[in-house]
Amino acid sequence: MKYREINNYKYELMETLTESVPISANALTEFIELDRGLLTIREGYCWDGASGPTIDTKSTMRGSLVHDALYQLMRMGKIGQEYKPLADQTFRRLIRADGMGVFRAWYYYNGVRFFGRKAAAVQQREPKIIEV
Repeated sequence: MKYREINNYKYELMETLTESVPISANALTEFIELDRGLLTIREGYCWDGASGPTIDTKSTMRGSLVHDALYQLMRMGKIGQEYKPLADQTFRRLIRADGMGVFRAWYYYNGVRFFGRKAAAVQQREPKIIEV
């Protein structure tokens, strides 16, 4: 997984990532494709790393990327809110697989589980575009 730090977001994906997820829905955006359990996040996708009172480390990068993409699909109404628990569990699986300790992974997982509902909620209107 290659990424770089950029303005407005923290990171930009520098190569396409494909990850298996336990979500059997289909969805498609410019940078994200979900095809019955296979999530593809294309080069150029931007995300902000792990949210909350956390720090980004090697063990959080893939998990936060996949989690942010799944939450974005929920915000856009491309997949249902019923997938939030599976997105959160996928986050936990990936951060553990990438070397995060048990306690820290428990803390991060419970953070998204209890406080992530607003971040996954469907947006009722398009974000305002500002020109300067």
